[in-house]
Amino acid sequence: MKRAMLSRFSSRIAVSVFVCIGAGLLFSADARAQLCIDDYDPAKHFRFHDCGGAPCGEFVGAGYDWSGIGRFSDHRYWITMLTPHVGITAHHARPPHPDDAGPGEDEVYFFKGDGPWATRVGPFQVEYVTARRNDPYGLTTEIGGSGSDLALIKLTESVTDHGIRTYAIQVYQNTDGSIDHDSYIGLDMFIWGRHDPFLAPLDSQKSMRLGFNKVDFVENVFGGSRRIRYKVNKPEDTDYLEYEAAIVEYDSGGPTFITTNGPVAPLVGVHHGQSNYTCETKFPSVFPHSRHRFSDAAVYWHHEAINAAISTITGGQESAFVIFRPAR
Repeated sequence: MKRAMLSRFSSRIAVSVFVCIGAGLLFSADARAQLCIDDYDPAKHFRFHDCGGAPCGEFVGAGYDWSGIGRFSDHRYWITMLTPHVGITAHHARPPHPDDAGPGEDEVYFFKGDGPWATRVGPFQVEYVTARRNDPYGLTTEIGGSGSDLALIKLTESVTDHGIRTYAIQVYQNTDGSIDHDSYIGLDMFIWGRHDPFLAPLDSQKSMRLGFNKVDFVENVFGGSRRIRYKVNKPEDTDYLEYEAAIVEYDSGGPTFITTNGPVAPLVGVHHGQSNYTCETKFPSVFPHSRHRFSDAAVYWHHEAINAAISTITGGQESAFVIFRPAR
């Protein structure tokens, strides 16, 4: 299945998320890690690729506004903006609270546009991170409860005042108002991950690479939370996608979006973990795909808890936009 089979030409949506950190969560100290993409081409997958002074026109994320995806000066951390002041990331890969932050751990940069002419916007200062000791808002654990692996980050300044995008959460509902997890199965997704970890220090916030994958199933995990699961397919598999991606170290907390016709894709998850995968396995055909499952924390499942927490930390001034759609 080729790229042309994605959202514009198919009723299903494609996802590619790869986080390689061994078994379990995706946050480690391996400085070499970068998003694994089948048939990787920097002109297609590196958001800020320079095609010799002329626009490439090949970036697979062209036509979408990705300005609301932020990176910290310390390039380990991700934030995806939900409201003017509040963004989301993985709990296990959240930055420290500003009082405990080291150099670069409390500054966030965003970029308007793609390619070498993208405009850097920032730094924005972090004001608050959920789940700290003696939390002033009582948000002492993961948003939505133990097992969700979701955390919120509040900035001191509104990003929308500087032309930065916020993203909606897409929720499929049954007629009784309950969430329909089956509607997510088979959807194509955009998977964001880390690019070259050896970028020059001033460009380290540009470490953003984009691929695709497809929702395999939604898993019920401890604490009543949900994980979006996807896998590496072999070229002969019917679910195989061109530019299929797999998440690796430091992809934790990066976003996954449902593919649409643009210009803004709805958020569905943030990267959580993977099982025994490295790019060096000659992705994607070496191992049985049943052994290589990657997971995102399901943002949609916790939309009510997320908005309750956002309301708490913004004094009732902000909430994430939720798109409700009927079950497919």
